[in-house]
Amino acid sequence: MLLVILSIITGTFVSRKCDRLSEDIDAAMEAASDGDEAALCSLAARINDDWESFRKYAALFIRGDRLAEADKLLCRVNGVIKEKSSGLYTELSEFSRVISLMKNREIPKLVNLM
Repeated sequence: MLLVILSIITGTFVSRKCDRLSEDIDAAMEAASDGDEAALCSLAARINDDWESFRKYAALFIRGDRLAEADKLLCRVNGVIKEKSSGLYTELSEFSRVISLMKNREIPKLVNLM
């Protein structure tokens, strides 16, 4: 019973944090397409802060290789923003995909609990 409750709590936590990150990533893509560099930098800082706070707790129940992949992608996103080079949309899309996969893999399922 404790395992089921813990799975539901962690699944809900991961889902909410990933949804928040996805919303920020979508807003960053929109700011990039509009050419709004100030909003893009602000959103990038918020994504970094949200990711760092999420990662501290997520390391307890999400595999490290999944977190490392997201870390690597976020570093590439930050590099593209600083260099103001093309490819930002691609990097943000890939980061969003990894976040979405992370969320979907952590949804508690009966098979995972048994």
